[in-house]
Amino acid sequence: MTQTTVPSGNSGNELKVAANMNDAEEQKLLEDIATRLRGRHEGVPPQVVESIVGSAYVTFGDAQIRDFVPVLVERRAASQLAGLATS
Repeated sequence: MTQTTVPSGNSGNELKVAANMNDAEEQKLLEDIATRLRGRHEGVPPQVVESIVGSAYVTFGDAQIRDFVPVLVERRAASQLAGLATS
């Protein structure tokens, strides 16, 4: 397995994405995303953050190229959480 580092949102953090990852590796990255987003959105219940991450993940369920699914999930979930903060 190889890893690619890509920017993660506007935070300046980077997300390591495993190329040709298996389901367990992808699941671990999703858990890391949920943890990161819970830290950034402490006013949002953890279950809501996890639900938003899960919903974002389902959006990319049929993606044939999986390498950047975690990045796309994080960006979509972060955008939705930001929308909650402004409403």
